[in-house]
Amino acid sequence: MAIDTINTTQTIRDSETLVSTGGMFELGFLGLGSENRYIGQRIEVPHTSKSGMLKVIEPGLIVLLKDTNGTIWSSTTSRAVQNPVAQLLDSGNLVVRASGDENTENFVWQSFDYPSDTHLPGGMFELGFLGLGSENRYIGQRIEVPLTSKSGMLKVIEPGLIVLLKDTNGTIWSSTTSRAVQNLVAQLLDSGNFVVRASGDESPENFVWQSFDYPSDTHLPGMSLGWNFVTGIETYLSSWKTSYDPAPGEFTLHLDPTGYPQILLKRGNAVKFRIGPRNGLWFSGAPYTGQDPTYSAMLTMNKNQVNYREDTTDRSLFSRSTVSENGVAQRCTWVERTRTWVIFLNPPADNCDNYKMCGAYGICNIANSPSCRCLERFVPRDAEGWIRADSRDSWSNENMIIKECKEECLKNCSCMAYTQLDIREGRSGCLFFFGDLIDIRDISSGGKHIYIRMASSELDSIREKKS
Repeated sequence: MAIDTINTTQTIRDSETLVSTGGMFELGFLGLGSENRYIGQRIEVPHTSKSGMLKVIEPGLIVLLKDTNGTIWSSTTSRAVQNPVAQLLDSGNLVVRASGDENTENFVWQSFDYPSDTHLPGGMFELGFLGLGSENRYIGQRIEVPLTSKSGMLKVIEPGLIVLLKDTNGTIWSSTTSRAVQNLVAQLLDSGNFVVRASGDESPENFVWQSFDYPSDTHLPGMSLGWNFVTGIETYLSSWKTSYDPAPGEFTLHLDPTGYPQILLKRGNAVKFRIGPRNGLWFSGAPYTGQDPTYSAMLTMNKNQVNYREDTTDRSLFSRSTVSENGVAQRCTWVERTRTWVIFLNPPADNCDNYKMCGAYGICNIANSPSCRCLERFVPRDAEGWIRADSRDSWSNENMIIKECKEECLKNCSCMAYTQLDIREGRSGCLFFFGDLIDIRDISSGGKHIYIRMASSELDSIREKKS
């Protein structure tokens, strides 16, 4: 019988799993084709009903059937056998063979030929959201000590810790906690969050520990990017070292709280791409694809936290965002009809997405050759332009109207430009920029006005030219 919760008297051993209430996530020990073991969590992309069947048929195929007996998936075979059987070996290999013939050289098909979570020798134990190039995802915290046997145990202990133990009861890894609670349980939620809480207290605010605070290369609906200033925890994405090595890679994706919050893709400490400040509807550095009623988004800023969170309003919709080992950020949605992940965002998409591509007061247009040009006399408003100027040297006021933005900017000699903060109907606010304007891009539609401070002599010259 599947369970989603363990208490301090229970453990999860290598052959056991936790399954969330709705069957969306399964957590257990993994490690196909390697001596190293993971404790990982899979997203199970569901069928539309609970009547799917796995079956072995002649001449030696494994087939996955849906409720109408239609084939969802089938293995392949180069030769036929009679009386085929499918067997799951202790090595983790699922094989198809002739009944009575256990010779490995005669296997008709084996899952080890089609691994989905290969981990090379010398790799480390992983507990984290990990992307394996398939619809399956893994969640957890990177551990610097390898577990090389199948004797690992996952346990929750007082005062509020999750611990991973090896065969001699030595601790491989332990979570942390800032407070003690009694009657502990650890639960795998349908959101994919693995939490430690007091028994009977399901309030998210009271979780003692949660895996959503420690993502790897994957962001799921319900997770946040940003800073919790009370705990000192920053939640950010980190790429893999390579497609086969889940050690931390070169690229990270952060919500930068400096100035007005914006999302940055970094390689080491260097910014490679910005998704720009949020304008109420979307991040100004990402293409506007229209309002999507299946998603809700919230940017929270107060003394305790700065974070950005996305949720799906339709629980049957599966979405994920990832950072690849080569520094490409992707947002994908699962399409059940084709049973594939469809990419909706894939930045950086071109050279104009590269940070500071055209330098200070330069503007980039990928349709031009060369793509960079200087702002003509710092034209203060361009109906066909799109500004995503770096907002780290900025501050904002959510209550001002656009006329007050101008007056406030003129009071400060360091203010170089301003724009409307929130472009939603009935909203306003001001975003002020200081220092050089950098990382400006020109597009044909979907933009907003930017007002740039100029010398009065330049304004007079422009007026004379127009007259």
